[in-house]
Amino acid sequence: MNKINVIRIKILFTTFFPILVYSSELTYYSNIKLSHTRTDSEYSSNRTSIYSDVSIPIKNYFGTSFLGSVTTSEMSKSVGLRAGAYLNNSKIGAISVRYLFSRSFNDSSPNIDNNEISLYGAYYYKIFNFTVSRSKYSASGDGINIPDYNSAIVGMSVFLNEDVLISINHGLLDADELIGVGVGYLPKFIGHKTLFKTALYKQPSGNNTIQLGVSYYFGKQQSLLYHKRNEFN
Repeated sequence: MNKINVIRIKILFTTFFPILVYSSELTYYSNIKLSHTRTDSEYSSNRTSIYSDVSIPIKNYFGTSFLGSVTTSEMSKSVGLRAGAYLNNSKIGAISVRYLFSRSFNDSSPNIDNNEISLYGAYYYKIFNFTVSRSKYSASGDGINIPDYNSAIVGMSVFLNEDVLISINHGLLDADELIGVGVGYLPKFIGHKTLFKTALYKQPSGNNTIQLGVSYYFGKQQSLLYHKRNEFN
């Protein structure tokens, strides 16, 4: 495995795993992302998010990942924190489990706490990544009855070359569907550091969403193919 960033650190995990102490040279991957999302339905909405995340391979194929996020929209602001564990072999595939907690601060209604637990699997074959995920969502707020819901998403990505990726996703969100297509490009001529992404999502219920995003990768320059098969952010 190529080392991106190396630090000497001692970590104590107690929140999501039994106590695990690991002390050695530690390779980690990190990046920061900015995205803007517009959804058109009966009412249009705009949402801007910034994410900062890190994934840490610990031993052999096992690792952990962490993500923090801040999102703003016309009606609310939210902050979130996600943590997970994964097994990944960059030549075969991966499985992971993740837990997300976020809190929404609404202008005209009570604040809402959101919880999400998800399972994710990937299979790598030549220039293709095949993925499947299953998530369960719950939310609570003072005086608000919010039903739980589930999602299941299958996807396929194909690398046109090591730095250009096209992805297609089909998901079921309880009684609704989601169809999406996206493109990612990590230009080598500006240092293999900045990823540009765009995605379109459509639901039969009438929601149409466009997403624009940019990510900056810290550490050693690597191809988009390498990032997508070695990092779990």
